[in-house]
Amino acid sequence: MKRIIPILLLKDKLLYKTINFDMPKYIGDPFIALKIFNDKEVDELMVLDIDKSKKKQAPDIDFLESLASEAFMPIGYGGGITTVDQAREVFNIGFEKVILNSALNSDFNLINEISKIFGSQAVVASIDYKMKYFTKKRFCVFENGKISSRLCPKELATSCEVAGAGEILLHCVSYEGKMDKMDINFIKEVVEELSIPVIGSGGTPNSSYITDFFLKTGASALAAGSIFIYYGKYNAVLINYPAYENKKNILDKIERI
Repeated sequence: MKRIIPILLLKDKLLYKTINFDMPKYIGDPFIALKIFNDKEVDELMVLDIDKSKKKQAPDIDFLESLASEAFMPIGYGGGITTVDQAREVFNIGFEKVILNSALNSDFNLINEISKIFGSQAVVASIDYKMKYFTKKRFCVFENGKISSRLCPKELATSCEVAGAGEILLHCVSYEGKMDKMDINFIKEVVEELSIPVIGSGGTPNSSYITDFFLKTGASALAAGSIFIYYGKYNAVLINYPAYENKKNILDKIERI
C-alpha cells in the first residue's frame, strides 16, 4: 500500500516550516496539528526536530512522549539521535521509527546496531541532498542542510540499505518548501537501485500531484510538509490532508495501472 506522510518540523517545541531548509516560519502548536491529523486519519506521521543535531542536543524525551501519547497513527522521529540508548528511549515512549540523518555522515554503526536490536523496519535513513545550479549534480547535506559533503545520495542510499536501514527518506533540499516540482527522475533512479522502500520528499506542488508522483517514481511513499500545512495561493496556515474518498481514488488509480 502506498503511503502519504505529513512531516512536522519542530523548533523549540513549536511547529515551523522552511524553504530550502532555511528561513523557518512559525506555524503553530504541534499538538493542534497532530490532533487534526488524527481526525483526518493520516497513514503515518514524521516528526523532525530541525535544531537538535545542529545544537548537539539529545531528543527531548518528555516532550516527545507527550506528542506520542496524542498520536493515533504510526509515528517516526528524527533529531539528535546519536546512540542506541536514545533510540530505545524514543521507541519506549511510543514511536515506531527513528529517522537518522547526521549519523550517516560519520559511519553506519548506529544504523547497524539499531536495526539488529529493533529490526530494520524501525530505521529510516534520511538522505538530504542539494543540486548544483547549472550541472544539477547532486550531493548530500547534513545537520539540517548546513554541512555539505561530496557523498552521492544514490551511493549513500545503497550503503544505508547494506547497513540495515529499512527505509530511505530521500529529501531534495533544493526543492523543499517551494511547492513547484519534485526531483521525480532521480527518485525513480534510487527506487530502481534499492530493494527497500523509498520515500520521496521535497517540493510537492499540491495534492493532485500525488498520483503522478507514485506513477512516475514507483516510490513506496510520499512525505511532504507545505501541502499539508498551507492552503490557497497566499499560503494561509490550514492543516489539511486528502479526504478519505479522494485518497482512495488516488491509490486505486495507481493500483489499476
